[in-house]
Amino acid sequence: MTELPVASNAPPPNVVLFEQLWYLSLGIGVIQSILQWHVAVALAHAAGRGIGFILFIQVFVFAMSVWFVWLIARRRKNWARWIWLSICGLGMLGVPPVLSRLLHSNPLVAVLPCVQALAQIVALHLIFTGDARAWFKSN
Repeated sequence: MTELPVASNAPPPNVVLFEQLWYLSLGIGVIQSILQWHVAVALAHAAGRGIGFILFIQVFVFAMSVWFVWLIARRRKNWARWIWLSICGLGMLGVPPVLSRLLHSNPLVAVLPCVQALAQIVALHLIFTGDARAWFKSN
């Protein structure tokens, strides 16, 4: 399939879907944080940290995610999609241990990180394929 030239600065469908999937993934992350708050607090206390530390990390990660999605989908920054792919690729390494722990403690909650990881993988795929490639190159 050939790629059509990009006629405007409007994001192509692949990029729009990337953005939507990523925000869905962030929503799932917020739900996970609420459902697993007690676990996060226990882990923080075991490490000698408080609730403020947990909140700082969660807000920082959320804000960084929103910023990168904005840079990619709205500001059309090619470098940002490569850095985001690298960051997310490293982050995906942490999914299996979390999933394993959740399967043993709360199998119903284990569905959330699976759906979240799937949404993120598909979203990342979208910004490197199809009409997205030409859109980033023409910037």
